[in-house]
Amino acid sequence: MGRSEKGSAICTIKYLFLIFNIIIWVLGCGVFAVGIWMQANRDSFSVVLPSHSFLTAASLVIIAGAITLVIGFVGCCGAIAENKCMMVVYFIFVLVIFGLEVAATALILSYQKDIKTAMREEMLYSMEYSSDPGIQSEKREGITQLIDSIQTDLQCCGVNNYTDWYDIKDRGQQVRPSCCVDPSPGCEKSQSFLWNTKGCMEEIEYLFSKNMQYIGIAGLCVAVIQILMMAACIMLFCNMRDKSKY
Repeated sequence: MGRSEKGSAICTIKYLFLIFNIIIWVLGCGVFAVGIWMQANRDSFSVVLPSHSFLTAASLVIIAGAITLVIGFVGCCGAIAENKCMMVVYFIFVLVIFGLEVAATALILSYQKDIKTAMREEMLYSMEYSSDPGIQSEKREGITQLIDSIQTDLQCCGVNNYTDWYDIKDRGQQVRPSCCVDPSPGCEKSQSFLWNTKGCMEEIEYLFSKNMQYIGIAGLCVAVIQILMMAACIMLFCNMRDKSKY
């Protein structure tokens, strides 16, 4: 490859790298802004996991947005300024995230039973949390809405089955209105044949298994993009180093 052809190839890679990172930066800004808005309206977006109160939906979105924003910004600045230090930082960021994704995938595949058990326990605790009169109604609202949404969308009731609601203190033999096959006033106090009998854990497992191929394809696409960005970063870094020699 001649010098002019090599220069054209590097120029093309540089602009593609820059455009991609501008998109990432804009996306990060958008996600971060949504997280700030969710934090400002915290009553409607309560904790995701009641046993870990710091894991609010808003905090997770803010963290994801901040990481994406920083990576996109460093990539853009490194490409525009042709700064080798920034390119190294960018490469390390992407490599660490890629490594964490691989590690998380391996852990999920290795500890499926433990993860399912933890999910089941967390869901049962969420049911108790949503019905505990000792907790402020604003804090319970987000979890209650989430439970109702899951039970309505998946047409399920409870974690294992509708009897999980019987174990909630002072609730008696009644469920949430979202358990009803045909929601109507007072249906949660009626007979069990008017309720969805399948547990939500079973339905969530089925939903994941049914869409596993799409999740796998999405994960593969993300991994390929990350590898391409790291390869482009290395090529641009090497070109910058070569330029600095002359």
